[in-house]
Amino acid sequence: MTQNIEAALGVTGTEGIFRSACEQVLRTMRRGRETLLTLLEAFIYDPLVDWTPDSESGYAGAVYGGDQALVSGARQSRQQLERGLTLSMFAVRMAEMKADWLANKLEVLDAIPEVELRLREWLKSHEALAGAETNLQDGHHLMALLKEAEANPQHVLYGLRSRYEEFSRVKKSVSHAKDLANARLAEIKQWHGLYLTAARVFESGQAREWRAKVNSIGALQTSVAPVIEFLSKAGQSQLATQCEHTEVELGRVISQVQGVLSNSLDLLIKYESVWVNYPADHLTTHRLSQQLMWLMSLLQDFSLNNVQMLITKSHTEAPDAAAMTHVCNVDMELHNKALQISSQSQKVYERMRGEGLNDRVVVVNAVQETSLAISSLITDHGISGVAAMTCALLNSLTQLTSARLRADKTAAGTGEGLVDLTVGGLWWLRESMVTLGGMVELVTLLTTHSPPTYPQETPVIQAISALHDVFASLHELVLNTSGIIIVEGVRLFWRGEPSVVSLATELQAVVTNAPTPLSALCQQLTTHLRLMILMMPPRHENALQEATMLHQQLIEVIERITARENNSASSSGDMNQGQMLLMGFHLLFESVETQLDQLMDAISHAPLPQPWPRVDTAREAAEIMAPLQDPALRQVLRTLLRVKKVQTIVDFFTTAYQSSPSFKKTESTSNRTRSNQFDEERLQKIVRRYASDCVSLLLLGLPSHLATHLLLLHCQKLGINVTGYIEARDVGTEGRVSLEGVVQEALECCMTRHALDPALPTSAASTLTHHLNAVRKKLLLRHWEGEAEGLRTTHQRVTDQHLAHQWWYEDILKQRVVAPPVQPTRGSILGDLRSNVSKLLALHQNVSELREKYTNFTGNVEQRLKWAAGSNPSIAKALEEFSNGVEIALNGVVELLQKTRTSTPDAKTKVKRHPLTGKVVQEHNAYALNVWRRVKVKLEGRDFDPARRATVQEQVDYTIKEATNLENLATLYEGWTPWV
Repeated sequence: MTQNIEAALGVTGTEGIFRSACEQVLRTMRRGRETLLTLLEAFIYDPLVDWTPDSESGYAGAVYGGDQALVSGARQSRQQLERGLTLSMFAVRMAEMKADWLANKLEVLDAIPEVELRLREWLKSHEALAGAETNLQDGHHLMALLKEAEANPQHVLYGLRSRYEEFSRVKKSVSHAKDLANARLAEIKQWHGLYLTAARVFESGQAREWRAKVNSIGALQTSVAPVIEFLSKAGQSQLATQCEHTEVELGRVISQVQGVLSNSLDLLIKYESVWVNYPADHLTTHRLSQQLMWLMSLLQDFSLNNVQMLITKSHTEAPDAAAMTHVCNVDMELHNKALQISSQSQKVYERMRGEGLNDRVVVVNAVQETSLAISSLITDHGISGVAAMTCALLNSLTQLTSARLRADKTAAGTGEGLVDLTVGGLWWLRESMVTLGGMVELVTLLTTHSPPTYPQETPVIQAISALHDVFASLHELVLNTSGIIIVEGVRLFWRGEPSVVSLATELQAVVTNAPTPLSALCQQLTTHLRLMILMMPPRHENALQEATMLHQQLIEVIERITARENNSASSSGDMNQGQMLLMGFHLLFESVETQLDQLMDAISHAPLPQPWPRVDTAREAAEIMAPLQDPALRQVLRTLLRVKKVQTIVDFFTTAYQSSPSFKKTESTSNRTRSNQFDEERLQKIVRRYASDCVSLLLLGLPSHLATHLLLLHCQKLGINVTGYIEARDVGTEGRVSLEGVVQEALECCMTRHALDPALPTSAASTLTHHLNAVRKKLLLRHWEGEAEGLRTTHQRVTDQHLAHQWWYEDILKQRVVAPPVQPTRGSILGDLRSNVSKLLALHQNVSELREKYTNFTGNVEQRLKWAAGSNPSIAKALEEFSNGVEIALNGVVELLQKTRTSTPDAKTKVKRHPLTGKVVQEHNAYALNVWRRVKVKLEGRDFDPARRATVQEQVDYTIKEATNLENLATLYEGWTPWV
């Protein structure tokens, strides 16, 4: 509102009539705001309404004229006027030319196809003319040749007939040879496709899934039994007999089919177990693949040179004497290896029988019975029974602690010989697992019958449990490496799997590129640790950084291999065999490291208070224990252990690769003379060395230390002052405090307090001894079963490799019989498969005939039941039972259809709908919606203060002030939308 407009309102200006009119208009609009907002909301979704604020092309400009009034009131220059006239004349000329231009366009479009047709006809005529001219020229040449032959009786043209006959014979022979080659190529392609299909089945392991499905098929359910009575009463006994006989015959044939199928799948699985040991590239070197390649090359180039080259390739060169000797040596080594493993398995079973571990049920029941005996003793004698059992538990735990300390001291004295140390025929780590299992059992019983009362007891119990978990993870590392990693790794390296070969090369590069050899790095870290313990200046601080970088490089190699093979296997959705082997091996080490971290955390919360370390078992254990309380020393130990982990992984794969015999035909003679057979004990020793290093670095003495701490806490709980007892007896250089003395003092105090009968502690000790013996047998049984299972798996692997070796070098081994052939032979398996296929084909015909016959009979029965159901409603139940029995064969199809229907998304659900109303979501104009919101705010009187609703007078006063403000000059002339 300009000053001129305000002056035109008269003397009152914006007051008086103008203000009253504004208030009346605004009051009317606010009263009818629901109608106005509803109308505007309808326009929001109207695509024909243009809400753009452009005054020249928008809806407001079209209705209100925009700024045309201002433009018409301004003076135009002559140049602008001429430009406008020129544009107007141009528009008029365009309108006049439009009709003729479109007509011309249609004529040109109609003429183009005809022109193209004429052009093609001209090209054909031109080609015919050129051909005629060429034929004419050839005719002239032939005429000259004939005249020359008439003049010369010795002309070569007179021998054309004989040469043509020879050419025809050669051409016919070549054509016949090509036909034979094409026929052979089609046959080879078919067999090659079938072989590749079988290879995919073997690689994916589908044969085992098929066998499981076949074995899960139940017997055929009878459907005629519910209606036999009805048919007999209806005079259709013969029909009932025929249905029942056909049903029995069909069930018998189906059982035969199931048996033959199961037998065939067993043969396929056996063949698969041998086939997976073939060379990784045998699909490309197979005779079918080679013949396919030769035939395709022959059909592409049927020249004499190519034929002679293919004949040369097809003639297999006889192997030299060194190669034959190498094959025979490997065959004998595999035979001897299988005999050796069988002998070891026999010794394991004899050992189990000698220790009474041949019956697992008896061993497990013995543990349960002795556990019930302990519970019965406590229940029968009440508090006295608990006290007596507590005394027995403390006495047994003291003896076990002393025995464990002696074993740890022996292990510490052997040094690197710990990897070969055996106790009672068991490897040291397995014997330690048995001892720790008994210690954990005692701690569990002690905690059950004497719950923790001191806050220090729970951390010590948790530390003992974590220590047992560390030993269990080490045992799992050794056991799974022997039963899974070595078996699978040996098989993959044996067949030359490219993924594991490249994996071994990359891991070897990590060690090769390291600035310091791993053995020297371990020696530097050991020296650095000793200097830190002696508080002397360290000399190998850079070894820590180098070891950390080496471990990080190993992790990067694992992540890179994983990422690369995930990308390459994304299409198939399966992991590569090399990746699975590496990841499985590395996860076993990660499990050990995780358990070690938990153990270190538990030990940090269970320090041994002074002066309890003066007890003999605690002092002797501290002499061989690792410095685990100091975080800096603990970090050096963990770094040293990680270096040994890297060394173990690299040595394992490098050793497996270097000793892989494989099926290399290009192997040098020097390599053939060496023993190429895998040595599982050598690979097991690599992993056992890591477990031994882990125990000797971190775990020696720790079981006795924790058990001593727990025993002293229980002694103090029984009523003696352990600290005062130790200080009173640990006097002078000869003063020593024995753990047994402390425990005996506590036991006497307990027996005196509870006034125990001398026979009760003896009975409790005897019961506990029987229970510990049963627990030890159970733990030994678990370890010997693991050993037997590992030997069985290794024997199966060696047998399959021996079969694969004999099948692959069948031609060579027929000439030199070295080891007896392994059963079954390939010919027997293929013969049995061929026989089973013939049986299946014959049974399939019988099943088809019986099914058709059975369907006809059941159709007749069902029809008679329907007739009878119409007159006798009681037949409806029999009809329903019969129909259910007949249609049971279609259940699989029905389920498949239901799965298809449920797995196929409905197209209607893809339509986007409102989550509340369910209506289809419409598109709205964002600018119009913004205008609608601002109109709503103004009609509610919240435009200048959203916190409250203004009155009509306040809103009119605010609007007049905004309109007369010079900063808002001429804003309201651009249409009505700026008002909002």
